[in-house]
Amino acid sequence: MVTNTYSRWKVGAGTLVLWFLAAACVVFWGLRLSASQLGQGASALPAAPTVVDVPSLVRLLGGTEVVAKAAPAAPTRYTLVGVLAGTRSGHGAALIEVDGKPAKPYRIGAPVAEGMVLQSVNKREAVLGFDLKGPASMTLQMPLKVAANAPASSPAYQPPPAGAVPPAVQSPMMPQGTTPGITPPPFNPAQGQ
Repeated sequence: MVTNTYSRWKVGAGTLVLWFLAAACVVFWGLRLSASQLGQGASALPAAPTVVDVPSLVRLLGGTEVVAKAAPAAPTRYTLVGVLAGTRSGHGAALIEVDGKPAKPYRIGAPVAEGMVLQSVNKREAVLGFDLKGPASMTLQMPLKVAANAPASSPAYQPPPAGAVPPAVQSPMMPQGTTPGITPPPFNPAQGQ
């Protein structure tokens, strides 16, 4: 009887490779699932914030306390851009920016924002309140304009003295010696010109 030993080794090697791949898959998925459960499992507790008593720490280290300056006023959400004040009539309007949006005109008594009404206007300020007749809650003032183009060393504008005659400007489109709107006198041969 003749047996084929070559095919027997083939089957054994193939079986060994298949069992090795199956064991590798089990190990791979086992490690992967256990790693994801550790990541999702117990979460770390947030650390409680540490509160430091600064004046006590300064005294402990031998320093002296420094009195803090008053903080500047918080910026308001309203900016006054322009005013049209009716000083005699008591009516007027104000051009106000709200929350950095483009400025809009508001008449006296008109709601500027939720809960705020324009109560009155003056030459350079607008008064806002919760209602038209109630107490004022905020006064907006127009910022002073500074000449941005003029250098600091340049002299201020001086108007011409009274009685000074401005220089005549001749248009290149008009003949010399003529002024628009004024007719020249008729030619007189006796005068020579």
